[in-house]
Amino acid sequence: MNYYDKINLIQDEASTALIEAKKSTVHIRTGLGKTFISFKALNKIPREKDQLLNVLFLAETRVREKTLNEEILKFKKLFNIDINEFINLEFNCYQTAYKWKNKHFDVVIADRILFA
Repeated sequence: MNYYDKINLIQDEASTALIEAKKSTVHIRTGLGKTFISFKALNKIPREKDQLLNVLFLAETRVREKTLNEEILKFKKLFNIDINEFINLEFNCYQTAYKWKNKHFDVVIADRILFA
């Protein structure tokens, strides 16, 4: 098994574990594809045909929105899965979202939260 096959296997196992746990975090080393794990998990969520999942992606800065969109395109090229076909994605920063009230999302992905 080559390096990329191993990474793909780790991503698949982690995304399955996320779906089974319903609420969880992924803590793995840089370079193993936490964002791709979240994309794979989104793809595994059971849904009705043509049902869009409302997904909130939270990050520290707006710069991450650009890299997220680049990763969505890369994921589509690598796996032939366009997550934009089955999600309604909203991006925002933690500093804004913590003030919200009465908002609902099917999935929230919180990027790069570190606990010391």
